[in-house]
Amino acid sequence: MPPVSTMKFIAWNCRGLGRGTAMRALRSLIRTHRSDLVFLCEVKLNAPSVQRKLLRLGFPFCLKFHQLELRVDWLWLGMLM
Repeated sequence: MPPVSTMKFIAWNCRGLGRGTAMRALRSLIRTHRSDLVFLCEVKLNAPSVQRKLLRLGFPFCLKFHQLELRVDWLWLGMLM
């Protein structure tokens, strides 16, 4: 039987990823938990800024979703692949 692999993810309503404290907290969470996926809500930044930040954190692939019914800002999913 092949070894079982687990996937770890973080889901966080960061309420603004532009603040230095938010980026430090996210970086710490990712390092501590060795996350494979990061789900971010209410980043309050434009798409290129979020993509750059996720890339710097080691997540080269990202998707954004927008659901007006949920009344939230953009939802982001950063992925390691």
